Amino acid sequence: MLERNDRIPQFPYFELERQIRIERSLAVRAFVRDVVYAFARWVRVLALGGVRLVRSLAAERRRRKAIFELQQFDDRSLADMGVRRGEIESAVWKCD
Repeated sequence: MLERNDRIPQFPYFELERQIRIERSLAVRAFVRDVVYAFARWVRVLALGGVRLVRSLAAERRRRKAIFELQQFDDRSLADMGVRRGEIESAVWKCD
């Protein structure tokens, strides 16, 4: 039958110090990995928000340009297109 040994093994001081350094190094690596991962997620969210903002600004610019160009037509040309002068803005928004 196997004997059970409940004694805590005694390590020399340098071995304890080595083990502590290893565990501290592992803890620091885990912390740095988590911080880098969180930072990468934050940068991703920030970048996606920037892309969304740029796209919405570009779409708004296209709409404004289309409204300006349609306003340059006379009423008869607009009627041929099926749009009245007061409906230009809503027509552009519907087409977008």
